[in-house]
Amino acid sequence: MDSGNASPELAARAANDPHYPRFHVASPGGWMNDPHPIYFKGAHHMLYQYSFMPDAPYAGPHRWGHVVSPDLLRWEHLPAAITPKDHGIAEDRHIWSGCLVDDDGTGVAINTIENIDIWVATSEDDDLRTFGAVAENPVIKGPPPGLPLPGGMRDPWVWEEDDGWYLIVGSGLENEKGLVLPLYRSADLIEWEYLHPLYEGDIGKGEGGFCECPSFFPLGDKYVLVISHECQYLVGRYEGHRFVPETRGRLDHGWVYVPQFVLDDKGRRIMWAWVREAQDPEVVAKTGWASMQTLPRVLTLRPDGTLAFEPAEELAALRRDHREFGRIAVGSDPVTLAGVGGEGFEIDATFRPGTASRFGLVFREGPTTVEILYDVQARTLCCKGCTGYTAALELGDNGPLTLRVFFDRSVVEVHANETVCITERTYPSDPDGMTVELVAANGEAVLERADAWRIDAMLVS
Repeated sequence: MDSGNASPELAARAANDPHYPRFHVASPGGWMNDPHPIYFKGAHHMLYQYSFMPDAPYAGPHRWGHVVSPDLLRWEHLPAAITPKDHGIAEDRHIWSGCLVDDDGTGVAINTIENIDIWVATSEDDDLRTFGAVAENPVIKGPPPGLPLPGGMRDPWVWEEDDGWYLIVGSGLENEKGLVLPLYRSADLIEWEYLHPLYEGDIGKGEGGFCECPSFFPLGDKYVLVISHECQYLVGRYEGHRFVPETRGRLDHGWVYVPQFVLDDKGRRIMWAWVREAQDPEVVAKTGWASMQTLPRVLTLRPDGTLAFEPAEELAALRRDHREFGRIAVGSDPVTLAGVGGEGFEIDATFRPGTASRFGLVFREGPTTVEILYDVQARTLCCKGCTGYTAALELGDNGPLTLRVFFDRSVVEVHANETVCITERTYPSDPDGMTVELVAANGEAVLERADAWRIDAMLVS
């Protein structure tokens, strides 16, 4: 029976690649991109955009892959959840992105086909193993009346209110004026009434001219709208079924796209996002896999209306071989953190700038380096591996700078002061040989304290 997943040969090629992650969620061979998470009947499910061909990972047919966990640590790959065949359509009509909701114990997937029409599939399984398309598909045949959308519309996001279900879908205004999010309402997830745009953006505000994979949800006493362009978020008011932004920021300044969110049984709003590849497509094709998801991050609302984010607390269970460091003055000579490194590790460190103009961490393996440096004068944090990304970060007088950094073979996730995240890729020839240095330039910085751990591989079957 065809599982809808990659062949054993392709899966083996991926598992044997030295850059395949140990504790990030990745596909069992083939291409992974947009996440579609849901917490359903006691388990964390990650459905995701998935395709596989032995020498062309992105070559389709696109479907929704499926991995499930009881605790965010132990993951099981299930057969692909939704395929073109499940929808009764040809394989060249790909199943694109969308979301999942729990309709009184029935799993409902809402997605886009042809980047214009909205389709629905349902699952009666407790583990969401199989889905079937509803007879009424497409349930929305876009675009909505009176709203020309020259680029089509795609990637619906659905939520429930007291008077029914609501849906937004990503799109862009005519003449590239900015993004637009048409808003629909339904009593049963099948018959939808178009209302008006939830939000119309302005390309002059840096939001982009088209929105892919939007998300919208309450957090604290505000609402959050997330757009994939530069992983931006807007916090504001939800009035008359329209969104009014008040503050804005970025969820990640690095090599990620399509942040998506799930509300778990603890009331936490958890973010996942697609970590892209940074190698040439020809190189990627030979590895047998492509891309992964970030570690799960928990969002909270700060008093100033911006967002804070930190890794999910469950990840601490993966820690092994704790090493602790006290105060270390760092000058012109790098200081190696003895016993810290390898193919998977976490560092939690607090610095004070002192007199240095730049300071931070450098990961090193042969000629490969990842620099995580704070620039005191520019007030920016930079993470430079394959590409290099910079984020504004105000420390105030003499810090502190708190860095929580994860390295997993070919990905680095940096959390700074709970308000800045940067995700970067790196491809060392021997990931297990990665070492860690403290560095400073043009003066002295102080490491006040640091804790480091080796990170065990997740249990994946």
